[in-house]
Amino acid sequence: MSSHAENNKKIVKNTLALYFRQIITMCVALFTSRIVLQTLGVTDYGINNIVGGVVAMFGFLSGTLMSITQRFITVELGKGGNPVVLQRIFSTSMILHFVAGIVVIILAETIGLWFLNNKLVIPVERMIAANWVYQFAVFGFVLSLLTAPLMALIVSHEDMHIYGYVSIFDVVAKLVTVYLLVIVNADKLIFFALFHFIVVCIVRLFYQIYCRRKYQEAKFTFIYDKSLIKELSGFGGFVLTNSILTIFVTQGTNIFLNIFFGPAVNAAKGLAQVVDNALLSFGNNFKSALVPQMTKSYFAKDPNFKWTIAERGTRISYFLLLILV
Repeated sequence: MSSHAENNKKIVKNTLALYFRQIITMCVALFTSRIVLQTLGVTDYGINNIVGGVVAMFGFLSGTLMSITQRFITVELGKGGNPVVLQRIFSTSMILHFVAGIVVIILAETIGLWFLNNKLVIPVERMIAANWVYQFAVFGFVLSLLTAPLMALIVSHEDMHIYGYVSIFDVVAKLVTVYLLVIVNADKLIFFALFHFIVVCIVRLFYQIYCRRKYQEAKFTFIYDKSLIKELSGFGGFVLTNSILTIFVTQGTNIFLNIFFGPAVNAAKGLAQVVDNALLSFGNNFKSALVPQMTKSYFAKDPNFKWTIAERGTRISYFLLLILV
């Protein structure tokens, strides 16, 4: 294992990279959200928010599976990083993500589609556009789900600077989207959803190429390891509970607001959510820089360094968030 000084340097470097990424992302998100609202109009902006929210209710699968993959890869790296074991963990997690993707498509194209067309409050003349947005959102989510194991690899190896490159692309993509949204003559809501889906495809391709070139274990092989699947699933139960409750709090509120008040209120909620997510992401990013080092320290039998990271990280994250607030 690296010396404590090197680990501290890596934490600082990763934290700065994540914060720089988040500041740029936040500024662009706040800037573009206003233009998107003006261009789409209140109703279409609200439709985009609520339809995306229905799909996001399946997000507990993505968050849970990524946390499981990241945890087990990080643990193995802390033990020394056996390439065979790492590849087995990665391949098994990819299988779990693929199965989860199939489940999401089945649920989304049955229960989710019925709920969209029969329960949500959407103007009749915008139902076709809403269904297009829904389909793009569903398959975009499945692609993101299959990207999660690759992102878990990057976080476990603490190569956080890669997120900076993706953020630069994301910023450029959002600005291009806003520009095209203003000048395009087609249905702006459908175009907005289509371009977002294209961005998801490009990001997925980037992560795939990078991980295959950078990490030996990123090569998928079909492995049915019953004991490993059981171990992964057992750990996932704890993460799954928290993820489901979080989804109900956020997206459940969106659905109730739509049913009782309509898409205009969803538009207001969507704008508030942009600001809320921007601030909360700072804390989550800082945690992303700390957790891999804490996990590796624990399994490398270095508990003192683990508690040192936890203590310093808690204080620093508190003051950084206090400055923003």
